[in-house]
Amino acid sequence: MTKHLSDPEIAGLEWVSDYPLAQATTMGVGPVADALAVAHDDDGLAAFLKTAHAQNWRVAMLGGGSNTVFCGERFEGVVLRLGHEYAEASFVQPDFIDCGSAAPMGAFVRKASDANLSGAEFCMGIPGCVGGALAGNAGQRGEWICSLVDYVRGFTWDGKSRTIKRGEFDFGYRYSELSKIIVTFARFVLKASDASAIRTKLNEFLSVRKEQPLGVRSSGCIFKNPEGDSAGRLIDAAGLKGYSIGGAEVSTLHANFIVNRNAATSRDIESLIDHIRATVKDRFGVELQLEVRLVH
Repeated sequence: MTKHLSDPEIAGLEWVSDYPLAQATTMGVGPVADALAVAHDDDGLAAFLKTAHAQNWRVAMLGGGSNTVFCGERFEGVVLRLGHEYAEASFVQPDFIDCGSAAPMGAFVRKASDANLSGAEFCMGIPGCVGGALAGNAGQRGEWICSLVDYVRGFTWDGKSRTIKRGEFDFGYRYSELSKIIVTFARFVLKASDASAIRTKLNEFLSVRKEQPLGVRSSGCIFKNPEGDSAGRLIDAAGLKGYSIGGAEVSTLHANFIVNRNAATSRDIESLIDHIRATVKDRFGVELQLEVRLVH
């Protein structure tokens, strides 16, 4: 462990030294981190952030781990997660859904549909937690989660509380200014709708997910779609479906997914990403940009 990094012994904060990150990400690869810190309340979170800032600790935020791959031999710093206390999703009259950032995206969608509220159907099947979805402005078919935000609460990296309202932050395709803070809570504004219409939309978006490699270790889409094209189409057209390096393989079902087929390492993942980018650039002149977050 890094010499200056030790348990700050803060109320409301759980601390685990030498934490194996492979068990915290959906790809199932990664080094050992110096420590994992799990915040169970706002006071503990704020105190930790202030301590980490004062001590100049490296801190990486991690939600559900569905869009992150930790690389290298060791992560010299603290991986921060929010505890189950931040995982609730609730309906608020007349057309709001309140979510803690650790709430799974599926819980958000279910809570909205149970309340006959429409607007979140495109989130069906998107993995991970609400906080990560807001940081990366998750979505599909031109619909984005940040467009549903009424306001969010959270903290800056030095422990100051923040409330950010709709219209006070920028977002776009796989980008959100909310990634600059640690969001702990979000209120989403939706619209009342007919239950059968909501179910129809949910099934439409769920059918898209069935075209992706479910039930295997992956980190979702690896690359952003180039404007006017599809990363998966380009990778497929380059003949890379099924191509593997070590235990990492380009999915034969959806070419924009890398799957952990046989005890892949983070080095295998990075090498395969580099090969895909070089091949697509050579064949089509397109420089693919990462959607997955690689943390070194």
